[in-house]
Amino acid sequence: MKLIVFVLNNEELLEQVLEAYVDAGIDGATILDSEGMGRFLSYEVPLFAEFRPFMKGNKPYNHTILAVVRDERAVGTLRKLLDEICGGLDNPGTGILFSVPVDWAVGLLEEQMQLSDLFDERAVELDLPKGGKEVVISRLAELAELAGAVTNGEALRRQLSDREEQSSSAIGGGIAIPHVLSNTVTRRALGFARSNVGVAFNAPDGEPVSFFFLLLAPESSVTDHLRVLSRLARFLHDPTFRSALASAATAAEVREALLAKENE
Repeated sequence: MKLIVFVLNNEELLEQVLEAYVDAGIDGATILDSEGMGRFLSYEVPLFAEFRPFMKGNKPYNHTILAVVRDERAVGTLRKLLDEICGGLDNPGTGILFSVPVDWAVGLLEEQMQLSDLFDERAVELDLPKGGKEVVISRLAELAELAGAVTNGEALRRQLSDREEQSSSAIGGGIAIPHVLSNTVTRRALGFARSNVGVAFNAPDGEPVSFFFLLLAPESSVTDHLRVLSRLARFLHDPTFRSALASAATAAEVREALLAKENE
């Protein structure tokens, strides 16, 4: 077990950095607003005031990100990603990254449930009917009701539709992850639908969406829902996984694709 500490000097890179944490399999961290000691001394302690000219051009504040990881392989993966994002951590002023061993810890989240355990083969449609966004949302709600994951399919349809009005669940690359926390959901569940012609879904890249993962959780499962959503998004970055989804002929083969990705 390791504690990863990263001091990010360029605040504008924070979103990309957090995406790198997710890509490295780290879906929990604490972000602190921080300030370098040199700048604090030169501006707040009169004895060091003569150093102020040397602080010009430096970022006034930074972010310190703390994360405890069980899988130590994530450290190397994260280091490579952060190095690319920051333009080389060896360059002065970009940031500081280090890790230290952790002998024990309490209060950590339990290991999350596998996506394959949440996946319900009854909530699968491998050839969505032609139509727009509302057709897809209606069918996903129907599948959730057929799988017994919700008490009211129509209420779920409205909630999914409202969620899409706020912001699209499409993430680009032909993928969308409609998701909702709802008191109509009886258990956490994951479904999958595929369109063989593509659907306009307000994707950020403007491309039609072919793969739809439906992610459901009760309102009390906020943290677990976020972690599963982050992990699923990371899986979908993998072209091999997407290819397996494209060629799956049965719901069982979709599950097999999830299992293969989890066992890497």
